[in-house]
Amino acid sequence: MKIVEVVFNGLGLMTWESFANNRLPLLNLPEDILEALRKGSLEYTKARAIAQIKEMNERVAFLEQAIKESWSLSEIKQRISEKKTPDSTPINESNDYKERFTAAATKLKKSPIWSDQKKRKLLEKLLSQLEALTQSD
Repeated sequence: MKIVEVVFNGLGLMTWESFANNRLPLLNLPEDILEALRKGSLEYTKARAIAQIKEMNERVAFLEQAIKESWSLSEIKQRISEKKTPDSTPINESNDYKERFTAAATKLKKSPIWSDQKKRKLLEKLLSQLEALTQSD
């Protein structure tokens, strides 16, 4: 046991307890998710969230789309939650808009849109509209 502690302390990444609790259980994930993890196309937190989808065909399609569109963990959780509760109340719809806005803002920050002059002009126009909406309160 002491040797394991020394090795993990030497690595400095995490404790052996953290590894045993968070990373080791990943080996029990479905094979499609494990493959994406091994390729490095998916973070382990996202993999654990996607593994909640039990139906294989649905999970594989969801996984491919999440990787292709670089969904954040919060986007993944939101979309999984939406799948579980298809009927939405007005309160959920309001939250949905907030979550969609947050997801869009996150994607926008990472996007190469900033170097495209036409897209920047469109973004400027949209920002002005958003600012106008918030000033009318």
